[in-house]
Amino acid sequence: MLKHPDITRRRIDTFLETELKELIVTDRAPLQVFVNEGLAKDQAEAKKGQWVQVEPGYRYGPAYRSLWFRVKGKIPERMRDKAIMIMPGVGGEQTVWHGNTPYCGIDWGHEAFPWPQEWGNEVD
Repeated sequence: MLKHPDITRRRIDTFLETELKELIVTDRAPLQVFVNEGLAKDQAEAKKGQWVQVEPGYRYGPAYRSLWFRVKGKIPERMRDKAIMIMPGVGGEQTVWHGNTPYCGIDWGHEAFPWPQEWGNEVD
């Protein structure tokens, strides 16, 4: 038996609202993933490099090697009024760049990042 059921309910409600809710996936749309294995100091330099589409089963390495991934796609009309989370699914630790500036990090505990609506409907 819980000693303080009201406190426990509030804690559960807070967890559901602040932690779990954003992890619920209600819809998906495919993205294409590309890799640039060349060295680049920033996003602008990386964009000029050679990009190859990544297929399922692609392996990269060795460990601690730096390379650039790029995801491309279009946000479907049916999803445009919803919160969009991008889930690249390429493994490892990544830095998301936008406008030649680091935007956020992705790792095993944070596998998705929010797509700001002001960035438009073309993911690139």
